[in-house]
Amino acid sequence: MANRKYISQVLNSIFLLTLLLFVLDVFTVFEIKNQPIKTFVYIGIIALAPLILIWHLWFFKSSKRKIINAMLPLLTLIGILFVGPIEILFSSSSWKTQKVLYQSENTFFNKTEIQTQDLGALGFNKRIVEVRYLTKWFMIVKPITKSVSDDTIKGRFNKTKIK
Repeated sequence: MANRKYISQVLNSIFLLTLLLFVLDVFTVFEIKNQPIKTFVYIGIIALAPLILIWHLWFFKSSKRKIINAMLPLLTLIGILFVGPIEILFSSSSWKTQKVLYQSENTFFNKTEIQTQDLGALGFNKRIVEVRYLTKWFMIVKPITKSVSDDTIKGRFNKTKIK
C-alpha cells in the first residue's frame, strides 16, 4: 500500500508540473524556449494523461477517491482528444530567433525579434515579438503587429537597432 501511495504521489507531481507548464505555454504570454523541456512537457501531457487516469481507476479502492483523482486527467484527456494529439505534437517545437531587430539599451534581456517555429511537414510559422527572457529556458513574449513600421517600433520600445 505504501508503494502505491508513493508511486501515485510521484506520478501526480510530474503530471501536475507538466500540465502547469503546458497551460502556461499555450494560454499565456509565458513560453518555453528550451526545446527538450518543451518536448517533454507536450509529449508528457499526451502520455501521462491516460496513464494517470488508468492508475487512479485501477489502483484506488474507494469509488469516491477514484472519481475525485480521475477528474483532472480525464478533463486533460478530453482536451487532448478535442484538439488532437498530432496537432499538439506539431506545436511542440519551440520558437527560434532568426533576427534581433532591436535590443534594449538598458537591459540585455529585452529584445524585439523575428522568430520562426518549425512545424515539420506543415512548414514554418513566423512572428515578430517583443521578448523578455526570464532565463535561457523561459521567456515572456508580446506580439507586435506586422503593420507597425520600424520607426514606430524604435520609438515605442526605446531600442537600439541591431545591424
